[in-house]
Amino acid sequence: MKTSYAGLAGLCIVALSLAAIPAMAQDFYYNSAPPSGRAGEGNSLPDGCNGLNDVKMAPALQEETLGLQLPVSTCATVTCASIGTDSPNWPSVHGTLPYRMFRDGVPSVCSPSKTCPGPYSSGTFHYDAYQFLNSGSSPACVTVMFTTNCGTDVFAAAYQGTFSPTDICAGYLGDIGSSTSQPFSFMVPGGACFSVIVTDVWETGCQGGYSFSISGIACGSCSPYDMSFSDDFGRSIVCVDSKTGAWQYNVLSGLWKGVYTGKGSVSKTADRWTFRSLAGSPRLMLLTYYPQMFRATASLGGSDFVSQLSDRNTKDSHAVCAAN
Repeated sequence: MKTSYAGLAGLCIVALSLAAIPAMAQDFYYNSAPPSGRAGEGNSLPDGCNGLNDVKMAPALQEETLGLQLPVSTCATVTCASIGTDSPNWPSVHGTLPYRMFRDGVPSVCSPSKTCPGPYSSGTFHYDAYQFLNSGSSPACVTVMFTTNCGTDVFAAAYQGTFSPTDICAGYLGDIGSSTSQPFSFMVPGGACFSVIVTDVWETGCQGGYSFSISGIACGSCSPYDMSFSDDFGRSIVCVDSKTGAWQYNVLSGLWKGVYTGKGSVSKTADRWTFRSLAGSPRLMLLTYYPQMFRATASLGGSDFVSQLSDRNTKDSHAVCAAN
């Protein structure tokens, strides 16, 4: 699995009762009718706007009409074949939501800021989460230029810090407003991390692909780890700081599923890097990375369980590091 040098903060869970979802009369989308088998959502567009590409503006008109600061310089570009798969150019995490956000048709702008539209339509909706850092010291207006080939089955929003999949208004910064290709903007404090979340809308998953770019800031990484490794058998993910030896071991299944962290030591030779937990740690973590062969092995153990990692090709896909 690929060695990742652009970590991504993990997800925190905040409980929210589904009973708290307000009744929504109408959801905004660019089709005259929802996909087959789905009903109850209307078309808020005027007559004649019944296609994904029907409502587009020239850049100058778009900036004037929507109040958006269009991208001047791009700090990151993300492409993805479908929701639930890894992008080749930015690490991500994937999951499901018990509901999705209401599409009110209004893309957010930096001033005035937009209020979270709230949840809508309970079900099982898939998402991809990408995290970025405003590496500057001052607040900045960030623009996401979003492009979709998924028809109406995709939506994008932004959050400060990590994303809570059970409370989609926690940390809300802005959203795209509708399921179409267009920009949206929001303010991000200096030195703050933020997440861009791409979700499906009809529970079927965006299969046509999407992409977006981030502009308005100099991007940075939010993770304290600069290397990560994934087990070829899906048992674990291990993240380490190659300078300090700090580590995070993610057990992905079984009775001892969870996230374990600790301080560590690191020793390096031309053909072997060894990371191990400090003496006296409640868990013994040992990771060996072979940089010339792009392989890694690791284990985490104690008196009650042992977890293992075997990464036989650290270049072949993304592994995601989570911040403590």
